[in-house]
Amino acid sequence: ADLAAEEITAPPPARSLETYLEPADDLARRTHEGMRRYGAVIPWQDAAAMQCAVTGQARLHERQAELLLALPAPPPRSGPHERGAWSPEAALEAYRTAAEGALDMALDLYENAVSRPVPSGGCREEAARGRARLREKLGR
Repeated sequence: ADLAAEEITAPPPARSLETYLEPADDLARRTHEGMRRYGAVIPWQDAAAMQCAVTGQARLHERQAELLLALPAPPPRSGPHERGAWSPEAALEAYRTAAEGALDMALDLYENAVSRPVPSGGCREEAARGRARLREKLGR
């Protein structure tokens, strides 16, 4: 164990570090150049697709909130096997709390989508309408 510890903590032999750094620097330069070229060739398509994906996620959270708010109160439960069961009122309050969380998430996602720099295409208008709708619903 002592010998292994000495090998692990020993400084690398002369020039060994450079043999790793030079190829790593070259790879980093080539990667950076490739990403720059990719961005020049495909400037907005990926950003527009991501904007629409985020808008779609926001719609799903908004729909989840609608479904939670539409749930009826469950029937009251009683009996020894259901000790600690929720009352209908507690269940409805839990549904409302979960719906508010889903609406907050939807609003955050709509705001994220609207703020994305997509000059054409994308789903900015739909995201802006969703954001306005939820701001009004949440009173913000």
